[in-house]
Amino acid sequence: DALIIVPMRNTVTFPGVLAPVAVGRSSSVAAVNEAVRQSRKIGFLLQRDPKTDTIAPDDLHWVGTAGEIVRYVPSSEGAHHLAVQGQSRFRVTEFLDGWPFLVARVVWVPEATGGGDAVEARFLQLKAQAGEAIKLLPNMPDELVGAVQAIDSPGHLADMVANLLDIGNEEKQAILECFDLEKRLDKVLAHLGERVSVLRLSKAIGDKTKKEFDERQREHVLREQLRQIQKELGEGEDTAAELD
Repeated sequence: DALIIVPMRNTVTFPGVLAPVAVGRSSSVAAVNEAVRQSRKIGFLLQRDPKTDTIAPDDLHWVGTAGEIVRYVPSSEGAHHLAVQGQSRFRVTEFLDGWPFLVARVVWVPEATGGGDAVEARFLQLKAQAGEAIKLLPNMPDELVGAVQAIDSPGHLADMVANLLDIGNEEKQAILECFDLEKRLDKVLAHLGERVSVLRLSKAIGDKTKKEFDERQREHVLREQLRQIQKELGEGEDTAAELD
């Protein structure tokens, strides 16, 4: 029940999500190297203050995500990069001494299942809103909508959407710490609903701007054509008003 821990300044990882992670502190690099050497899971906890360099237990949220390192790219200078496949939520019960990096005793938080019609209704609504958001975003592949629709786990979909939401880390942490599936879906739906409203407005403004631009461009082309016709006919300024 002991887990190697890496504190994160500005990243919240979620179960079921493949996430890029960068580590720079010597203790975090040592933790990653040990996890890779022993092929162990590694846990990630969000710092309460991203500016803190020397981390104590009280500087961290005690709920995080553990996962497997699927790719690790060490660097002789700067940050080390890894890709982590998030697997499960955990809650720290106690930090352990005697290690050159953070190690904690944890309890695993099982994924909530069931929920009946209330969860199913929220699940379907989240699928619909996520599909609409993807279509409203520029340069998003159509296959992504199909991938979202293929997800059959409400908890997995909630975590995936939460990971992609453009919200603050503390808000993402609140979603991570919401073990009740119905309440977690409500949180994600509320944030996604706000985002979809912004995307709709942005698209409406963009369409209006494009229409106005196209009309101005058409008017410019027509005026240029008129000047060329006037030039070919040898018309002078005396007839310009009449032509207009």
